[in-house]
Amino acid sequence: MSPAEPRWSTVLFDLDGTLLDTIGLIIESFHATFAEAGIPPFSDDEVRSWIGLTLEDTFRPIAPDRVEELVETYRRINRAKHDDQVRAFRGVRSLLLFLEQEGVEIGVVTAKYPGLAHRGIEVSGLPAVPLLIGNGDVPRNKPAPDPILRAMHLSGSAPEDTVYVGDAPTDIRAGQAAGVATIGVTWGAASRDDVAAAGPTHLVDTLEQLRACLLPATC
Repeated sequence: MSPAEPRWSTVLFDLDGTLLDTIGLIIESFHATFAEAGIPPFSDDEVRSWIGLTLEDTFRPIAPDRVEELVETYRRINRAKHDDQVRAFRGVRSLLLFLEQEGVEIGVVTAKYPGLAHRGIEVSGLPAVPLLIGNGDVPRNKPAPDPILRAMHLSGSAPEDTVYVGDAPTDIRAGQAAGVATIGVTWGAASRDDVAAAGPTHLVDTLEQLRACLLPATC
């Protein structure tokens, strides 16, 4: 392997808060959902702590008899503003193109429904990601390892050749459970301390550091 070649042949990414700047939209959508449903509001920090979970897993402890209703309300509110507010973080597009040029298999593992996940990738101007595992594709979602294991199965990647990149403790725990290396990023939903406390293999604060970390012996 030359010094410029990526150290992992498969790089799996979380979506919201990792590749896409959607945290504001997500928080706004939750607040509007609770207001419409007559449920007392939660703080922004509480809402941030849910990001990375499926909508079903988020709403079930709050209103177990209204999960389906709340999911549909949230999705309607979120979709109405989605295309106008979703943006890729600066530098993400060039990173993905670089990895593609180096022959790296790229995938997305997200708690979002696949249709909206693909839509977010499209409207933000990122290259298409055919390998995408979302809500409903596996029996258990993050922090269980199922979605990462499914992505590895589809790509034919071994654990030692795979890394999962995410912005939430849920992402790190899912990667650990799947037996792969993890990179925690600090520009998303969770605080740096919370991401670090989850014990990622590597922790990065910028896209430049992430790009360097995907190369051998540089993080």
